[in-house]
Amino acid sequence: MKETDFEPEWLLWPQTQAVLRLFRYATIPVCFVGGAVRDALLGRTPFEIDLITNVSAERVMAVLEAAGIAFQHRDPAIGLVVFFLDGVRYDITQLAPAYAGGELTEGVAAYVGKHYDFTLNALYMTPEGVLYDDFGGRADLKAGAVVFLNDIAQALDDDPYRILRYFRAVAAFGKGQGDAKIEHICAQKSDGLKRVGGWKRYQEVLKISQAKGGVAVLERMAANGILFKALDFTVSDFKPLERLAAIEAELGVLPDVVPRMLLLALSASIAPRAALNILAQPYGWSEDMLGYHGWILGSLKSRIDPQWRMIMGDEGFTRLVLVHWAMEGGDTAAYYRGLL
Repeated sequence: MKETDFEPEWLLWPQTQAVLRLFRYATIPVCFVGGAVRDALLGRTPFEIDLITNVSAERVMAVLEAAGIAFQHRDPAIGLVVFFLDGVRYDITQLAPAYAGGELTEGVAAYVGKHYDFTLNALYMTPEGVLYDDFGGRADLKAGAVVFLNDIAQALDDDPYRILRYFRAVAAFGKGQGDAKIEHICAQKSDGLKRVGGWKRYQEVLKISQAKGGVAVLERMAANGILFKALDFTVSDFKPLERLAAIEAELGVLPDVVPRMLLLALSASIAPRAALNILAQPYGWSEDMLGYHGWILGSLKSRIDPQWRMIMGDEGFTRLVLVHWAMEGGDTAAYYRGLL
């Protein structure tokens, strides 16, 4: 299916228009792919904007360098080049040579169909606002269905990281409701998570915990043994995470990853500080930062002293209150609201 005059907000941003002018002047054809297109259909602002081209990464980098734009060649295997323009992140990937000949949209369709994971991520569009939905991703997105593009078992054998991507997609777009058959296959293939770097696994779990349907998804992952293989420890109690999500909704604040790290550590099958050390790996916390948050874990033995705000600052104190509130539950809302 093809739709014309598709105009996401981010397409009109000055940064995006500057990127398009630069590549157009350099005769580098591009399409927008994946998350930014998907998020536009949901009315969400993307974290980064993904592009794809059929020219070499070397040529892309030469054009960026000539324009004075700093970049990183993140993954030479797929020609991934990452750059920022006035605070907006752009990731541009090179099509594999087998797909790079002919019209760009034809190459993108073939590449996406072969190498992408889910239909809702297989949407792409041209700079002129032509939206391509070759695999039914828009309907699946509307239905909250996370559907694999290709054979599930083979896809997970090829890249077991897709197990965690599946659960994150269910948490974020599937309203927490997954497919029992797919989750069974994920559990069967979950030994493959040993091939995925630890920090990537931990980060995915934390992203799941922040999603609207995340707690229900984590509970199912724990029940089928996947969470243990993702975190290297088990979690015994998800009620504090449920309470935290409800508290944040009540207060009208965005989900914060740090209280979730602390709550998962407090419910871990290993010592809380050891679990925190694991969960903090994706964020590169220093020993001082680990010690500071370890102190928060220990503070649950005491009542909160409002004067701690002077030492911790507003952000740190708010996180402390949220953790205490979520752990204690019960009829304590008035007390903790008063502290905030």
